[in-house]
Amino acid sequence: MGVLAGSLGATTGRWLVLVFPLGLLAGLGLGPAFGVVSAGAVADAGTIAFLGLLLATNLRIGTAPLCLIAVGLALMRGAANAGDLGPETNRLLFAAGLAGAGYAAITLTMALTVAFRGTDAGRSIAWRGIAIRAFGSWIAAIGVMMGGFALTT
Repeated sequence: MGVLAGSLGATTGRWLVLVFPLGLLAGLGLGPAFGVVSAGAVADAGTIAFLGLLLATNLRIGTAPLCLIAVGLALMRGAANAGDLGPETNRLLFAAGLAGAGYAAITLTMALTVAFRGTDAGRSIAWRGIAIRAFGSWIAAIGVMMGGFALTT
């Protein structure tokens, strides 16, 4: 998610710094309330393949659709993390750690991608956009492989 947001630019992905951790917290709280602990291996693999395809095709999506995708992903991951809560777990510390980790992961990944992509439109760094798209195709391929493995077991 962070690489996709970074490839779209800092202004487009900026909202994910707030939306992604809040989505994780919402998934952590709402998942068990609705009986959802995990979306399943096939849904996770499909999400990875979908994000990889968005990155590989260099589809220029706006801020609102990007935030909707991020909230969906964060809700899924937050609900999956709710399955790790035991009766002895300090829920406040767990939630703070999850939100902090989500914030750090999305922010650092997005910042690294923006820095790698560069702002100069010259030919000397044009290969960087191609490298990011190739990375997206690898992510999509990993998602397809994960889906295949999930369906065989």
